[in-house]
Amino acid sequence: MKYIIPVIVVLLLSASVSFAESKIDGKSLNNANVQQSMNMALGKGATSNTASTKMKNSEVGKGGMVSNKAVIQKSMNMALGEGATANTGAVTMDGSKVQGKALNNANVKQSMNMALGKGATANTGSITMKDSEVGKGGMVSNKAVIQKSMNMALGKGATANMGSVTMDGSKVQGKVLNNANVKQSMNMALGKGATANTGSVTMKKSEVGKGGVVSNKAVIQKSMNMALGKGATANMGSVTMDGSKVQGKVLNNANVKQSMNMALGKGATANTGSITMKDSEVGKGGMVLNKAVIQKSMNMALGKGATSNMGSVTMDGSKVQGKVLNSANVKQSMNMTLGKGATANTGSVTIKNSEVGKGGIVSNKAVIQKSMNMALGQGATANMGSVTMDGSKVQGKVLNNANVKQSMSMALGKGATANTGSVTMKNSEVSTGGMVLNKAVIQKSMNMALGQGATANVGSVTMDGSKVQGKVINNANVKQSMNMALGKGATANVGAITLKDADVSKGALILNKAVIDKSMNMSLGENSEANMGSVTLE
Repeated sequence: MKYIIPVIVVLLLSASVSFAESKIDGKSLNNANVQQSMNMALGKGATSNTASTKMKNSEVGKGGMVSNKAVIQKSMNMALGEGATANTGAVTMDGSKVQGKALNNANVKQSMNMALGKGATANTGSITMKDSEVGKGGMVSNKAVIQKSMNMALGKGATANMGSVTMDGSKVQGKVLNNANVKQSMNMALGKGATANTGSVTMKKSEVGKGGVVSNKAVIQKSMNMALGKGATANMGSVTMDGSKVQGKVLNNANVKQSMNMALGKGATANTGSITMKDSEVGKGGMVLNKAVIQKSMNMALGKGATSNMGSVTMDGSKVQGKVLNSANVKQSMNMTLGKGATANTGSVTIKNSEVGKGGIVSNKAVIQKSMNMALGQGATANMGSVTMDGSKVQGKVLNNANVKQSMSMALGKGATANTGSVTMKNSEVSTGGMVLNKAVIQKSMNMALGQGATANVGSVTMDGSKVQGKVINNANVKQSMNMALGKGATANVGAITLKDADVSKGALILNKAVIDKSMNMSLGENSEANMGSVTLE
């Protein structure tokens, strides 16, 4: 037996290709079929590659092609040690340029890929790009079919990618395409700042130029994605952008069924069928589009300041001159976040310290049925089919169109807030020519906020310390539903507009149109307030 293992290792290493300071104008093809095998690397900075292609400081010229095709069954790939990296059916690019095509096609069944150690990285059926460029006409394509498999990274700052594309310091003028089909599989990252990506695209300090396209298509069934540790992030069928610029298109199309996405730890974030933007820009003519169909699934974030997003778009410190569009269809699913200052978003758009420029559009369309959205903890916030703005400016349009049926949104804790089919604005501005429009159809649903100073909004618009020079319009149709706020200073709003410390300039318009039928609005507690089909100014 002692003679067999080294032979297997040699065979597996030969099933991978690596380039360093190379130029490819022709074709480099790697076609690997690996079955019932094991590949392992041990030691500081260990790297283990199975049926993979690795490019460093290399170039694929116009007309050139790098292709990696991998069929992997009942096999294991492992790297152990500080900075360990394990690649199974993957393509990695570092400081490289593609003007032609870089293609990865991976079929992984009943296999395991694992990296253990500080900063460990485990990639299964994925493409990773660092300080790289996809030129005009170039294409990077990842196609992954992953079944009954496990991908795991353990250690501080660990990263686990399954059927995903990750970009760091890279530029795309051509196309980056990710097409992932993940079934009955598990992806896990454990450690402080750990990140787990399944059927996702992550962009950091990257740029999608004019005419460029980054597209993520993910079908995820009966699978689990988990990140555990302080500041952990778990992405399932999602796109995340940090310090990036889009002048072209970023597209996310996610179909998630009977699956679970979880992030545990202080400041943990869990994203399912969502797009998150931080310190990023969507230029004129640019588009960020999220389409999510989520059924019988669960998204959860646990920890102080935890955030869970399901079929949502979140923007922080970002600028939009083009279009940011969210289209979410959520059925029989649950989104939950637990912890002080926790936030749970289902079929919603959240904008913080951001700007929607002249001609820009932020649009949220959400169909939510038989689902539950919950945030528990002091200052917790639960948003369902809603738009929230904090410290933001709108010169273009912010549109919310929500259809909520037989669903429940709940926030529990001191200062808790629960929003269903609503728009909330804090320290924000709607400039001349700008518009904030809320259209909500809410049927047989319940929205509840419990705790001191709790606020519950159904089909409403709330503004605090904000300025309006353009139009704020609320159009709500509420039927056979219940809205409740319980606690000292609690507030409950149904089909209402409330303004506090707000400035409505000459020529501005605030319009509330509300149809409320067989519904109940209740606020219980000292100095509690209940508003139904009303406009309140304070």
